[in-house]
Amino acid sequence: MSHNFQGMVSYTWSQVIDDVPDATAVVPFSSGDDSKMLADPQCARCDRASGLTDQRHRFVISGIWQLNYADTLSRVPKAILGGWEISTIFITQSGQPFSGLLGSDLNNDSNRANDRVPGEGRNVFTLPSTWSLDPRFTKKIALTERANLQLFAEAFNIFNHSNPQAVKNTQYMLNSATNTLTPLNTGVNAFRLATNPGPGCGCEYQYASPSLNLNGARILQLGAKISF
Repeated sequence: MSHNFQGMVSYTWSQVIDDVPDATAVVPFSSGDDSKMLADPQCARCDRASGLTDQRHRFVISGIWQLNYADTLSRVPKAILGGWEISTIFITQSGQPFSGLLGSDLNNDSNRANDRVPGEGRNVFTLPSTWSLDPRFTKKIALTERANLQLFAEAFNIFNHSNPQAVKNTQYMLNSATNTLTPLNTGVNAFRLATNPGPGCGCEYQYASPSLNLNGARILQLGAKISF
């Protein structure tokens, strides 16, 4: 806390490469469709690509500033201006990968949840990058020699930035009668349309329902805590 301030800056570059099935995949042919199984049961190497948890870039800035410059003032000004603390954290990161699917069992393996567009690799698409700024303001009030009251106001994603956490991944529908593919690029099921707002609700999403979980849209919070 040199000069009443402490900060941290970190950057992470990483890459995850794997194949499937996932360890949590259900037993095939008995529990319905499972997107965690191999797209081609006879070719495990065909699914080797960037993993679902692959996130190339992550940048974080955080800091705490103790505003105790009023400690030398008289009693009343010190009570009003003293004991303040400001802290914040800013996070920005690249999106994670996903595959374009057909929504049809093209290879007849009894699993239509993992059939990709012919000739298209696994996880070749990427979700949008995300960022969020979370500030916090704290006021400390001495009640007795041992007890302190702490008042705080904090916000999560204060700018209400749209950060979709998932998108519609059905890229084409298969018309079995004509054996042709129809791209899904319009309507509520359009490919790459956010399935829910994520942290921020300024983006389009599939169902405009009041009961839909916003999953991190801007939150403002007030609180009080007594320490003794």
